[in-house]
Amino acid sequence: MTLFGYGTFRRESWRRAIFGADYAAEPATLSGWGRASTLSGYLSVVPAGGACVHGIAIALDEAGWKIADAWEDVPLYRRIGVEIATAGGVQSAGVYVYAHAGTLRPVPIDDDALALLDDAAVEAAIARFVPRMRAIRAALDGDAMRR
Repeated sequence: MTLFGYGTFRRESWRRAIFGADYAAEPATLSGWGRASTLSGYLSVVPAGGACVHGIAIALDEAGWKIADAWEDVPLYRRIGVEIATAGGVQSAGVYVYAHAGTLRPVPIDDDALALLDDAAVEAAIARFVPRMRAIRAALDGDAMRR
């Protein structure tokens, strides 16, 4: 299944560090949605009439989805199904939305912003996350070895 990334996943170096692997990605658009800020300063997408969000479509495997769920702090964020447009046409994708929509700030967010935090703060968060990503990958590799 495909993930629609609209924030930190759009930067290739961050995406590679978060996932601990390279996943194929291509430009994509999510129509009828806009970007918003959570009260804690993170991005989310929200239904927004004629708006659209530019991001990327990322082809994930099982490990990628488990890592993405961990990075997005599910259940703080939840994954929903949407339709996105890519060069290959319209396709189904999963996207993470903030689970507490009532606490989103209704302010316009620059569509080019990868995060509302500065790069150093994002990179520090990724560095803290890497051991968790490695544990997820190790657990899945161990499961595969036992099969």
